[in-house]
Amino acid sequence: MCCIFFYVVCLIVFSIAVECQTVHDIANLYNNLTDSYQKEVIPAWNQSLPLEISFAVAPLVMNSFQETEETISLTAAINLVWNDRRLTWEPKIYGNKEHITITTNDIWVPYVYLENGVDELKPIGDDAPFYAILAYNGNVSWTPGGIFKAKCPSNMLKFPFDSQTCEFVFAMWGVQVTDTMYVPMGDAGIMTYFTQNSNWDITNNRQYIKYKDVITEIIFELSIKRQPVYYIVVIIVPTILFALMNPLVFLLPVDSGERVSLGMTILLSYAIFLTIVASSLPASSNPMCLLLFVMILIMVLSGVIVIGVIMTVYYHHEDNIGSINSYLVRFVSCCCCVSYSNECEGSDEEYPEKKQKLTVKHIVKTLDILFMIISYILLIALLIAYLIYVIVK
Repeated sequence: MCCIFFYVVCLIVFSIAVECQTVHDIANLYNNLTDSYQKEVIPAWNQSLPLEISFAVAPLVMNSFQETEETISLTAAINLVWNDRRLTWEPKIYGNKEHITITTNDIWVPYVYLENGVDELKPIGDDAPFYAILAYNGNVSWTPGGIFKAKCPSNMLKFPFDSQTCEFVFAMWGVQVTDTMYVPMGDAGIMTYFTQNSNWDITNNRQYIKYKDVITEIIFELSIKRQPVYYIVVIIVPTILFALMNPLVFLLPVDSGERVSLGMTILLSYAIFLTIVASSLPASSNPMCLLLFVMILIMVLSGVIVIGVIMTVYYHHEDNIGSINSYLVRFVSCCCCVSYSNECEGSDEEYPEKKQKLTVKHIVKTLDILFMIISYILLIALLIAYLIYVIVK
């Protein structure tokens, strides 16, 4: 019984000793792999065929989207996997070691550039030592990363309810299509480690290959949608409130002397909100922002309201109705037939008598009501059309 126990213990100790890898094993393995290794040569075993490189983009953080600069900043990593048969070994010789982690200083790695970047042009992973994982069968897995700032032409038509689609274009410059072949690891990027942005939501992403001239491009496409709560509270709601309040200047008594000042105050308020919106948009926005266009129309209508107010104030201080334009008097008299029917009795032959019954007060009051109704109709129609467009489409 004791002998059996002794043999079992020896077997366990022996198996542990076999499975154990020492630092000398790893050092010998590293020296044997990198000895006489030429990292300048593309590691395609058959040089007549392109080296197959699998890739996957893993976004980590969306840092910002600058509308005025038309740029997007993204912290991401790119997982690149290929096979290099010069980096194979027999695990039993090195303590059954099947994987090792080394730096990329002594092995070939693909130098990938961000083509549409707006910062300094340099290979991805060049500014930091990213380790590579080697397998005994020659498979190499390398995951460099960084902060990628790319050019992204923006479509601000529906701002602040807009969605943007940006592309990150990666490529190996100087390496032709016949030398390397990229294979995406799936249709979408790896979103496992992605952290949500407070201003933008990721609606979709995809990765694919695009052949351009003599190089192969790796395209990572990111679709984002803005969270519009801030702009709704700061810009849209005040604009709508001012727009609905603007025609009410025609209800103020003319003698109060506040009509023109209130109308001009609201007009200047539109100018301030217009400046806020314009500062958030690129100067060459094409197509033009619909919200900006609506605010310009509301501002123009506000200016027309100020002109209408000045007109009614001018007529209010007229003493003789005969000095008022005859067409305006005729129009107001027709409106008075509804509002002041007791003053409009009689046939058409008695029209001169009816004209004499009209007063300046009737003309001013009719113009106030008419201007207010027309202003509300135009404003409400404009706002409804805008809301329907941004919501339905």
